[in-house]
Amino acid sequence: MNTQVLRMLSIALAAGAILLGYLGLRLSAAPESQPVVAQQPNTDSEQPAHTVIISSRKIPAGTALEAGELTSIRVPVIRAGAFDAVDKLIGRVPMVPIAAGEILMESHFQAGSHLARLLAPGQRAVAIKVNEVIGGGGYVQPGDYVDVLLYLRGGGVEVKRSVARTLIERVAVLAYGDSLAVGSDGNILSAAADAGQSEASSHSAVLAVPRDQVERLMLGENAGVIRLSVVSSKEIASQESTKGYKSSPVELSEMTVRKSRPQAYRVPVYRGDKRTFEAASR
Repeated sequence: MNTQVLRMLSIALAAGAILLGYLGLRLSAAPESQPVVAQQPNTDSEQPAHTVIISSRKIPAGTALEAGELTSIRVPVIRAGAFDAVDKLIGRVPMVPIAAGEILMESHFQAGSHLARLLAPGQRAVAIKVNEVIGGGGYVQPGDYVDVLLYLRGGGVEVKRSVARTLIERVAVLAYGDSLAVGSDGNILSAAADAGQSEASSHSAVLAVPRDQVERLMLGENAGVIRLSVVSSKEIASQESTKGYKSSPVELSEMTVRKSRPQAYRVPVYRGDKRTFEAASR
């Protein structure tokens, strides 16, 4: 072999030795693989955090509760009005039947339906038929206040002239269609949440009407056309009164009578011995 070939062979062997040394160094420095240990779920943190009381059997209305009829369970979420201890319920008398396994609620011991509990003393809940036009374009919601407007068509025996008037002012809307009723505390209640009650009609509105206005509303709805006029929420919030404003009926004849234009005429005017005519009107 000549010198040139030997030189190239030695260079190749040196490069191979360096590569092998580098690979050996990398392999020796690699960390040992650790065995994978499956983590057990933390059952303590996943347990339901709230205690509620349920009935262990069917309980009829009007029967005082006993300890043997009640038991506690754990739930992740607690509803407002639920009980967390059996001692708070012993001796209490539910006003409605309680099914077996049902969570005991404060509403079980309140007289009347949700709708009845929304009424203030002296008020009556009255339902009227509504549609998109009658109910403010369909935008009326429970919790709004409305004025009830009435239109009576004339030409009959009792109503000779067509007239429109405000029948009742500022009455609260308790429920509208199948929407929900809102309590005075702001909590939303279902109008059909009570046992045995059917869902509210989608074509009715329930108003909180003063007792002395119930007959007027019933008569007006059957004799003419009803409209609901929504009252400004700012007016309700500020308790702004309507002092100085008195609603009065408006007859159709007032809107159809044309006012005649004043007739112009000329009158003689004398200034000394001169007479002129000037235009005048009446």
